[in-house]
Amino acid sequence: MYMRRSILSAGLCLVCVCQAMADISFTESLTGFEYSLHENLTASVIKFVPSAYDGYSYRFDRHEIEFPEHVYAEGVLYNVTNIGSNVLPDKNDMTILPQKKAIKIYYITIPGGIQNVDKGAFANAAYITSVTIEKGVRSIGDQAFDGCSLVSINIPNSVTYLGAGAFSNNKYLTNAIIPDDMKSLSSSLFSDCSSLRSVTIGKEVTSIEPFAFLNCTSFTSFTSTIISDSVKSIGRPAFVIPGSVKSIGERAFSGCISITSVIIPSSVTNIAGDAFFENRFTDAYFEWNTREQLSGVYLGLGGMPASCLFHIPRGTERLYGWDPEDAYSKGLQHSIEPHSYITRVNADPTHGSVTCNEDSVPYSQENTLTANLDYGYHLEKWTDAEGNIISDKNPYTFHVEKDNPSITAWFSPNECRLIVLAGEHGRIAPEFRDGIYPYHQPVAIEVIPDEGYHVAKWTNEQGDSIHSSASPPYSFILNGDMTVTAHFAKNSYRVDLSADVNGTIKSGAGVYEYDKEATVEASDKKGGHFSHWADANGNVLSAENPYTFIVKKDIFIQARFEEYAFPMSINGLNYDLTRTAHAAVVNKDNKGYDGNAALVIPDIIAYDGMQFTVVGIADGAFQGNKRIESVTFGYETKEVGEGAFLGCSSLASVSIPSSVKSWKPKTFRECTSLKSVTFEKGVTSIWEEAFFGCSSLVSVTIPYDVARIESRAFSACSKLQEIVLQWPYSDRGVVGDGAFSGVSANCRVYIQKGTEGGYEWRRSGAIWQGVIVASANYVIAARAKEPAMGRVIGGGDREIYYAETTLTAEAAEGYHFTKWTNAEGDTLSDVNPYAFVVVEDMTIWAHFAINTYRVMLSARDHGKIKPIGDSAYPYGTEVTLKAEADTGFYFAKWTSAEGRFLSANNPYTFAVREDADIQAHFALGSNGHQVNVTADNGMIKSGSGVYTHESYASLEVSAHTGYRFVKWTNAAGDILSTDNPCRLLVTGDMDVWAVFEKMNYTLRVSAGANGSADGSGSGLYKDYMKATAVADDGYHFVNWTNAKGDNVSANNPYEFPLINDTELTAVFEEGYRDRVKVTVLSSGGGRALGGGEYDYGTPVKLTAVANSGYFFTGWIRDGLQVSVEDEYEFMPNEGSKESSYLALFTKWLTGNGLLPPVAEAGASYADGLLRLVNLEDCMITVTAATGRKMLQLEAGSNDELYVAALPAGIYILNAAGGKGRYVTKFVVRQ
Repeated sequence: MYMRRSILSAGLCLVCVCQAMADISFTESLTGFEYSLHENLTASVIKFVPSAYDGYSYRFDRHEIEFPEHVYAEGVLYNVTNIGSNVLPDKNDMTILPQKKAIKIYYITIPGGIQNVDKGAFANAAYITSVTIEKGVRSIGDQAFDGCSLVSINIPNSVTYLGAGAFSNNKYLTNAIIPDDMKSLSSSLFSDCSSLRSVTIGKEVTSIEPFAFLNCTSFTSFTSTIISDSVKSIGRPAFVIPGSVKSIGERAFSGCISITSVIIPSSVTNIAGDAFFENRFTDAYFEWNTREQLSGVYLGLGGMPASCLFHIPRGTERLYGWDPEDAYSKGLQHSIEPHSYITRVNADPTHGSVTCNEDSVPYSQENTLTANLDYGYHLEKWTDAEGNIISDKNPYTFHVEKDNPSITAWFSPNECRLIVLAGEHGRIAPEFRDGIYPYHQPVAIEVIPDEGYHVAKWTNEQGDSIHSSASPPYSFILNGDMTVTAHFAKNSYRVDLSADVNGTIKSGAGVYEYDKEATVEASDKKGGHFSHWADANGNVLSAENPYTFIVKKDIFIQARFEEYAFPMSINGLNYDLTRTAHAAVVNKDNKGYDGNAALVIPDIIAYDGMQFTVVGIADGAFQGNKRIESVTFGYETKEVGEGAFLGCSSLASVSIPSSVKSWKPKTFRECTSLKSVTFEKGVTSIWEEAFFGCSSLVSVTIPYDVARIESRAFSACSKLQEIVLQWPYSDRGVVGDGAFSGVSANCRVYIQKGTEGGYEWRRSGAIWQGVIVASANYVIAARAKEPAMGRVIGGGDREIYYAETTLTAEAAEGYHFTKWTNAEGDTLSDVNPYAFVVVEDMTIWAHFAINTYRVMLSARDHGKIKPIGDSAYPYGTEVTLKAEADTGFYFAKWTSAEGRFLSANNPYTFAVREDADIQAHFALGSNGHQVNVTADNGMIKSGSGVYTHESYASLEVSAHTGYRFVKWTNAAGDILSTDNPCRLLVTGDMDVWAVFEKMNYTLRVSAGANGSADGSGSGLYKDYMKATAVADDGYHFVNWTNAKGDNVSANNPYEFPLINDTELTAVFEEGYRDRVKVTVLSSGGGRALGGGEYDYGTPVKLTAVANSGYFFTGWIRDGLQVSVEDEYEFMPNEGSKESSYLALFTKWLTGNGLLPPVAEAGASYADGLLRLVNLEDCMITVTAATGRKMLQLEAGSNDELYVAALPAGIYILNAAGGKGRYVTKFVVRQ
């Protein structure tokens, strides 16, 4: 392509040669564009120069200009990214070469490579009718197309900025499309575009600035992706504001006279006062439904025409200032299109109905509800759907302001007055009250006739009889006001008479009125005489004959006659005999009885050829007798009189038969020698004061059949110790007042085993009738499952209910306890001792298992042991060991690990009874010396061994990393040599030490650009050093690099052990980096490493290093333990700016020394076994790293092995004894 370069700047060549920073100007003749070229290889179009154009057909025949995306200058390609201001000349200066003619430009294309169009770029280019803006253009400056003749404009989504007045004064512009990502419509954007009818804007627009559509007199449509759901139809041109818009600026739509309606979404919360000035709106649709949304728009709405009809959301009328009592809104001073609201009514159809004037009524209009009531009912209230009372009027008229989906009419019965009166000889029951009752209410009237009277009838207010039943109450339904009266009449009663076999009735039976006098009379038969009158229950009424009384009720009276009885003494007892009944009663003349001390009351006695049944014992029959020691009642004796044996001071025992049906009070009262009382089966009651004051009575059994114990039955039995109660529960029978008052304070109630729950037993026991209840004895049979393995202490056959008892299992030598089981084999516990609460008889087995002991073997130098390795053996197993010496050596002895001599036999056989650590010792044959070489911080290469006398030992060591060899010394510290290797003359046993010292290293710390660093210095091998970096303002620390430039660490500060000469350089970068600062601290006894600044998402690794004599126990953050591992790695939380971690360390050994130097204390754990060495009589406590106590015991010897099932974790063992304290840490792994 032919190109001619025109230099418009005098300094261009100099600029090119020197590569200076200034822009240059360049005109490309083929297209006629003048550019400004920039150092970053971009170019700006400054202007179009028609006179410089020498092309032939560059689209001018189509009246079009397409701006290029690239331009070449001096072989360099520049990207055109900008169009400058006023790039086109006046239309009168559009002459081009070489045709020498003026052209007309109608169309402009701006390619996507051009990012910016500057202010006024095409201003006043009235000949431009169309512009194509391709995707990629980002901004269009102020007034860029002001005064053009554009017809339409389509702006791509890449454009994010439209300047003020960018398309103003385009008289022929009819529509425009605004891109989706545009946030705001600038001021005067389309002002004075008088033909503009439609604008489509993106969903992200949030504000319309002032004058944006000023004088758009043809504006009829503003297309949006969001239209309110409340808008049902729009019949005229509507201006719809998108839902993304939040504010409308000053005069934004002023003069848009073609818009007849507008829809404003709820997103708009601010409207300038004259935003809609000089328009012709007939309808405005609003979507605001909160007071906050409306607060910023009132001013702008006031600028709308007074004739504009406002349309608002349903239910918001009050919000817009329209009170339902008013015919129109007084808030906005505009008419509001009213919504219609429905009304639905409900009522109980059994008592009435409801009518509603209209189902649907416009807002603020009246609606009326009418309740139509059944007879006897009235309207109580109207309620809404929530049950709130809204009125009690009927009809109910209200102004409609919302939907009323459920208005309910509530009906209540009318009230009726009831007056109740009582005639003579009766009264109204006190619990009945006359007065006001609801209509149709059921009523029951209770009246009480006087004694001897009954209800004869009921009458109403007019005296008419309305009810004749004599049985109250009088029940009826009250359907109106009513007065009723009860009338009473005197009762009539029957008097019925009868006589027993010894007499007859003479007169008196019949019917009598209430309160009338009646006289009855009876006559004797031969052999008998009148005794008394008795009622149907046998109660004596009178001994008079005839007998006169007042009749109060129906009554049955019996005339009782007695046969003439006669006393007789038979076999030492005095009786009253009745011939006709063949009955005998032990009479009251037996107080001086002196017969057999074992008194027997016979069933039958004979007299005068007749047999008499002994049916009773008279009151006080043996009162005060001192002869009787025991008494046996005959089975025919049915009644024992009051005090029959009262005060019989020698009576010691008595058996109470069930055949006696009537016992009168005080039968055995104050029988002070009575010690034994037996109640036979079938006895159901113990009578009043039956054994009162029987001061020698020690024990009494109350059988199950006894259902009553009357008042004071055992009162004042001061020596009563034992009440055996066979009731299954405490309230099995009735117990009278003071039945056991005054008994011994040591008296106990003994109940049946298993009935404790029926006596509300608690841990403190139970009380019955003021006496302590003693538990039955429970049997806890506890024994060893295998008696040879151990025994059980505790249990027995006198365990108390609900008391705690303890069983202890003692294992025989060589065995250990495992668990407790019940008789069925179910496991109860594995705790020993085992404590539990007794609630039943139990058989409990203690289980034991044989101990297993570990035998550890080791051979000293110059020999070996068979079998090889460590083994575990059951208790009592015999083990045989055999030692084999190396050539030139012989077996010397067997010892324990502590050096205690065991045996000189080889082979050596022993029985395993404890853990054992056995060593075999060997000795040199003759003329041999032992040389022992020790090299701390180094490695022995040669020297240790057995040498002949006056031979030479060659010694050589190598130093560990960070150390160097210094000298050889003997046990006293004397220098033997400084050579390495060296030769030493051997004249006896020797201990030789190789001595090393740490090497010294240098740390050099420097900083790269934009920061500083310090920390340089020197230190011994593995001394900890710290390097710290500080970034300049506007920069941040990145990392440390070594002398090779390799990344070492991103920690700042960086703390590490010095192991060689080291160079560190701090690297910084521009900008701020959001990092988290991790601070590490130590509690003392060690070092905490890993603190510094870290990027989010980068793992942090903290390291704890314990000093000599200490061990690490855990990492702590914010008072909580987060890890027990020496190396703890974690990811910092997003958003946390700083965190701090504390490393905790604990001393291995505290106190003044637990053991002598020759016996070192120790503890180890493996395979579920905890071994304790040289800790005899110490109290051992094992705690988890969390502080939870896991194990506590006392070491019984200096070599103990304990079963301890511990979960994985870190544990601290603390041993305390009389000589000091020992602390160690051990780890249990999965």
